Formats: sequence, C-alpha cells, structure tokens
Amino acid sequence: MKSFQEFLNTSKVSDDNIEATAETVSFTNKNGKKFVYPIQDLERCLQALWIKAEEVERLLGGDWSYEEGKFRTAFSAAFEGQGANAVASLLGSQTPNTVRCLELFAYFMLGEAPASKLQDPRILKGENLDNLFYDHDLKEQFQSWLRERELSVKSIESYTGAVSGLLSKCAGKELLRISSKKVFDVLLVHIHSHPDFLKHNEAGKQMYGAALNHYAAFLTDQSSRGRRPGVVVAATKIREEFSKALADTGFKTGR
Repeated sequence: MKSFQEFLNTSKVSDDNIEATAETVSFTNKNGKKFVYPIQDLERCLQALWIKAEEVERLLGGDWSYEEGKFRTAFSAAFEGQGANAVASLLGSQTPNTVRCLELFAYFMLGEAPASKLQDPRILKGENLDNLFYDHDLKEQFQSWLRERELSVKSIESYTGAVSGLLSKCAGKELLRISSKKVFDVLLVHIHSHPDFLKHNEAGKQMYGAALNHYAAFLTDQSSRGRRPGVVVAATKIREEFSKALADTGFKTGR
C-alpha cells in the first residue's frame, strides 16, 4: 500500500502550499500565513459531512462545482456543533484551502486518484464517503450477541428489526453497517430528536430506545474485544500508515 507521500508524489496535483507532519496537515494562504489542521479534526469533519450528507446536498443544490460562498454555507452547516475543531473554526476565512485539504485527505483515505485542483470536490459527497464509515452487515453478529444474553427469539427479532428499520430511517444511515461506537454516538443525537423515534418509542413502550441501548452495548463490547472487521478497520490502518510514513519521511517538509 502506498504511503501518503507516495500517493501525492504519483498524483498530478499542484498544491505546493500544502505541507504535512505525522499528525497535521498545514497550508500557507496567498498572504503567506500558515494554518495547521490536526489529522483528527479532518477525520471528524469527514464524518460530519457523511452524517449530514442530505443537508449538504440540499444546500449545494446538488451542484458540486466549487463556488466559495456556496461551499462555506453548506460545510459550515455540516460542521456545526463540532466544538474545538480547527477545520471547522477556520472554514469561514480559509474556505478554498480547507475544502482542498478535506478533498485530498478523502482521496487518500479512499485510495482514489485525486483531482489535480479544487474544482469539483464531489469525493466529499456522503455516498462517496460510505466506505470510510460503513462495515459489512452486522445483523448476524448482533443477533448472536443478543442470544448470548439469553433474550427471547421474539425480542431478538424485534430489536434487530427496530435497528434495521425505523432507527436506521431516523439516523439516515444503515445502522447495522456501523461498527464504530463513536460514529454511532453521533448518530444517536439525531435519532433521539427525530419525531418518528419520539412517536414510535412512546407507542412501543420504549422498545426502540431499548433497541438502541442494546446496539450501543453491542458495539462497545465488540470494540473492547477488538472485533471491528471490515472497512472501518481498514481506514484505521490507513491512518496509522499515513502517520508513520509522514513521521519517517514527511511530505514537502522543510519548505
């Protein structure tokens, strides 16, 4: 697998103002001022773009051709509530370079050849980021985990159906393909405030809330046992290789 440096060196990109270290990506703007983004902040923002994909698509009007004002508005909405995050904080004043850093980072994480310049960053569309956050279907593993806790067949079917059905609809994502507890916790906020969840959970005597609790416990247990197979683990390994490669060699360091 290529290192991040090799990925960029063999790609036809013209971003001489972008530099990187093991834990950060930085750029120098047209006024010569340098800005630094922690890798973790970039990851969190990609996650936000994925989770709020429908809202981003709506604000962009389905048109991903780059226009600074349009992208500033759409991405600001996606990053709302991020807290301490350098990427989200600087988006307003450094929109083009910020979007380009996110675009290049997404191309690398997904193992795809990057666009030569910031023009049409549709790699940041939710559907294109699926492979960073979706795992294979965890239905059988979840059901097996529930059986280990001696739940009845009826309860297992009810909880599995709730997670794959209404709860996934409220989240806007296929919950049984999400193995990251951190990603699931972010989606919980959206689920708990969704009108359909509030309505059906009350009518169902808190069954949907119980299903969420079981799935959250399942993900926590799988994580503690190191059982996170599939593309989510692959993304983690890519990040580790990314950090190691940059620590060993650096990308355009010393500029």
